[in-house]
Amino acid sequence: MAIPLQYNLRSLFYRRGATLLTLSAVALTVAILCVLLAVSTGFSNSLKATGRADNVLVTRASAMSEGESTIARDDVTVLRATPGIAKSAEGTPLVSAELYAALLLEKEGPEVMGGNATNVTLRGVETTAFAIRDSVKIVEGQAFKPGSRQCVVGRSLVGRIKNCRLGGFVTIANEAWEITGVIDAGGSAFDSEIWGDVNLLLQVFDRSFYNSVLMRVDAATVVGDAAQWAGYGSARTEEKKGSGVLGWITDRVQAVSAITEREYFEKQAGFLGGFLEFCAFFLITLMSVGALSGLTNTFLAAVAGRTREIGSMLAMGFRPWQVFVGFLLESMTLALMGGVVGILVALPIGGMKTGTTNWGTFTEQAFEFTIDGRVIATAMMLALIVGLLGGAIPAWRASRLKPVDALRRG
Repeated sequence: MAIPLQYNLRSLFYRRGATLLTLSAVALTVAILCVLLAVSTGFSNSLKATGRADNVLVTRASAMSEGESTIARDDVTVLRATPGIAKSAEGTPLVSAELYAALLLEKEGPEVMGGNATNVTLRGVETTAFAIRDSVKIVEGQAFKPGSRQCVVGRSLVGRIKNCRLGGFVTIANEAWEITGVIDAGGSAFDSEIWGDVNLLLQVFDRSFYNSVLMRVDAATVVGDAAQWAGYGSARTEEKKGSGVLGWITDRVQAVSAITEREYFEKQAGFLGGFLEFCAFFLITLMSVGALSGLTNTFLAAVAGRTREIGSMLAMGFRPWQVFVGFLLESMTLALMGGVVGILVALPIGGMKTGTTNWGTFTEQAFEFTIDGRVIATAMMLALIVGLLGGAIPAWRASRLKPVDALRRG
């Protein structure tokens, strides 16, 4: 004899009040999970989508980010001679020695508690940076002129940071810099940056060093692996020999780290993205307890009110395990319906733009709420677990009823 599934599914629609209350609790839990995961996913994706696997980023070996790094001018000269570097159509090596700084600017909108200012990434670049990072396109205006107090801003800053628009001005070291263009980097981290001429910015900030060096590896050259060293100076010993461009750099220039640009930004996404995801699951675990309690109580009440029906099914020949599975499927179906509703409620936030502080650089990172297949699958899995755990005890109690006692109590 088959599982009495038709009876269980019909019961969901017959008892509409209890069904709607339980469905709402599950839907609310799932919707909040989707929103929280959309934040962590959007932030991580904005950084993981940044950079190329054939771009090499050189920073100081002990630096956790570009902002903490220093590269001496003499070392930059050596790095420009790295073999296997791609060249532009004009024959210029695709190398950009860069400055990285945090610029305190005012946000658009009303004042909020704690102030309305935020740190925005200011990147000093050479003109070759646009060829190296060819995903960065100027969509409004034009590039800055080398040697002039001009800059371009990422499209995510337009409308979020005061005066960050074509024709506007930003204050750098108490001087006004004209915004001559808006860049679009396809939703990557560069959309949250301001770019200007590196040599002029070094003068403005009175710096004698660069923060990083970016270079494009020729298609015919192997990127390779960095060499690993112990010690420093004459006491430096090679623990692992490197290969390709990364090996050449780390073999000849002491105290630097060479890594692909994509790998660098993936590491930047790791800590905060993981922390946001941990917070999402921690909060949802607490909320799930409430959803589980509501689902369990609803079905316990349903079992108590349907003892005659359960007794009739057992008297008709249904086995206890069939009753158990039927009630468990009823609970899981209700939870999955709540999951679908919760996802539909959360979907409209997908694509909404916001920003947060990247703990690796302490600068503003704009990103979009992202509800992708992973977020939806995780939300539905949560709903399924709630339905399974919430319906297990009521289903077990229903299957343990004796037909005679159930018919007499009903």
